[in-house]
Amino acid sequence: MRTDLRTRSDVIVTAFCVAMLILAIGAASQSQRERMFRQRCAANLSSLGKAMQIYVNDYLDELPKAGSKRGNTWVPTLPNWASRSRYEAYGVTRENSYTGSVTATSSLYLLVKYEEAKMSRFVCPSEPDTTPLDLKRVPEELPKGFEFIDAWDFGGRYDAKNNPSRHCSYAYHMPFGRYSLTMASPLGMPVMADRNPWMDPNRVADPNEGWARFDPSAADSEGIGVGNSDAHGREGQNVLFLDGSVVFHRRPTCGLDNDNIYSIAADTTTGGRAKGRRPQVYDSMEPLSRRDSALVQETPYDTPVPTR
Repeated sequence: MRTDLRTRSDVIVTAFCVAMLILAIGAASQSQRERMFRQRCAANLSSLGKAMQIYVNDYLDELPKAGSKRGNTWVPTLPNWASRSRYEAYGVTRENSYTGSVTATSSLYLLVKYEEAKMSRFVCPSEPDTTPLDLKRVPEELPKGFEFIDAWDFGGRYDAKNNPSRHCSYAYHMPFGRYSLTMASPLGMPVMADRNPWMDPNRVADPNEGWARFDPSAADSEGIGVGNSDAHGREGQNVLFLDGSVVFHRRPTCGLDNDNIYSIAADTTTGGRAKGRRPQVYDSMEPLSRRDSALVQETPYDTPVPTR
């Protein structure tokens, strides 16, 4: 009897140990996978940074900025992303005083159009819902012989499968307005990073709820993590800086003067220190100074959101 009890006890202990070992191996494997994803994401941003360096050499030190030189309105999708005409793509006409309707992603798409950046470079492997643009799978009927260099954005029709945010994982410094970046900007300015968490509908239904819990000075990961990008489990974000370096930062306050890269400054004197104002989608996301970072992207909603 004692032998049976001992044997049964040994079996239970052994099974428990095996289960714990399996869990530990699974956790280690998941952690290793995420580290690999971060490295690939960083490599993406580094490659795009190199493409930008080539672009600015060709375009008078200006970083990619789509639309009209006279002015632009930030919209969810371009008027015609597959047009052969630049003016038609951005909706630029004499009637609207030659101002354009543009997206943040359409500015990044200029790296595809003019510098032949690969579509895969715009997709963070930690974002399973984002896939490289495939012209064979878009719902629209494209002109015969249409290629990537003919397009003006990462998609056009605003639905679940084909809109710009489904094919581009990264946020970009607000390219429209007085404080768009040039090579004359401070070299420590963030240019691109993982997706802005406050413009991601996969976050809480009411972003204010998360913003109220966000504490950039907190020592615990929960208080900080709510302000990080969702792409890497809210543990941090890869950030491309104007000097071409890419760094994984565990806090979003990694801009100049501890600026929050995902919000605009509270006013022109703070430079974005502390919390700043919570971003409003398509509303008041222009930087308030040359040192104020504001990384933005379109949102993958299935229906259009209000424009500015």
